[in-house]
Amino acid sequence: MAAKINSSINLGACVGLKEIVASNVRNSIKDRLDPYAGNDFFDDENFRAALERMNGGYDIAQDLIRMMEDYCEIGRNHAQNLLSFSRKWIKHFKNQPMISSYHTTKHAQVDTILIARHFARIDDNRCNALQAIINKYRKLIDETYTRVHFGHRYEHCRYREFKKLFKRAHMSVVNAKTNLDKLHDRIHRIEQILLNVDKDFEKVANNEVVNEKKLMNKSITHTKYEIELKRLETKMKNAEEIYVNTKETYRKKAKEIFSQCQEIEKQRLEQIREILLVFIQTMHIRNNVSEIEKIYDELISNITTQQNSLEDLVFWANTYGIDEDEDVLLPLSNVELQTTTNDELQILITSTTIESSAIDDDDDEEHEYKDNEK
Repeated sequence: MAAKINSSINLGACVGLKEIVASNVRNSIKDRLDPYAGNDFFDDENFRAALERMNGGYDIAQDLIRMMEDYCEIGRNHAQNLLSFSRKWIKHFKNQPMISSYHTTKHAQVDTILIARHFARIDDNRCNALQAIINKYRKLIDETYTRVHFGHRYEHCRYREFKKLFKRAHMSVVNAKTNLDKLHDRIHRIEQILLNVDKDFEKVANNEVVNEKKLMNKSITHTKYEIELKRLETKMKNAEEIYVNTKETYRKKAKEIFSQCQEIEKQRLEQIREILLVFIQTMHIRNNVSEIEKIYDELISNITTQQNSLEDLVFWANTYGIDEDEDVLLPLSNVELQTTTNDELQILITSTTIESSAIDDDDDEEHEYKDNEK
């Protein structure tokens, strides 16, 4: 039973110790990451939290820029993958044996592959638009923050201005506190001296050999230090009042300065909000809905109106030496082989209007292939 009790006590102690260690670790991490959190802004030099926030905006902006550029890179990679897909399969279909792959049906398959290039062009144009937004935001950040002494640290263009304002306002508190600390140290020294004088006086008083004159001197010394102590205590009381009043005055000034910092921070936050909205609106698929629908509609229309199985059969028969008057040329009637079309797919075939991009270079291969087929 006693062993169980001791085991429980030891276990409880370990658990308690674990919680204490964990708490200390959390506090240590908190101190390293943010030493100002949870402290009174108006104590000591905690106003530096506002200055660090001001400069810290640069790193936040760089993270945002890298995030947006990563998204653009995904879009560009996707565009390149679509182009690679198109090149691969156009080449593959181009090399198919004509005995089984030919004429309008082959063209329909190739047109389906070529649609990937249109989507690659859309992705590339979207990425170009997003990159223009990123560049504009980067320029704004470069104008707002400056590198310090050719190093890796950046400061807000108004950092030094606000640092001077805070330091100047806080200096009166520092001076009042310094004066108060000096008085406190002097009082402490006087108290120690009085304590020693009292001990010496007791020794002298208990010594019958010592004359009255020496006792009188010790008493005068004691009185002198008592008067000095009272004077310093009065002075310290006044210094404490001055310190309290100075802190109150500093609080008012610091609030005014901080209000200006808040305006700058508001601008930064609203810039992030604006860049996010513009970025999202630019990447939004609805911007390309009509263009994508047109690409699909044109592809459907081309296949519906231009792919003709009867024409392909005649083409194949002529290519492989079957005369037109042979009965085997068209084994089925036109009605049986005619492709059924949907009235909804009868769309005028017009060229899709797409903005110029780097992907336009691949169009030469497309035109060359179609010319060769013709």
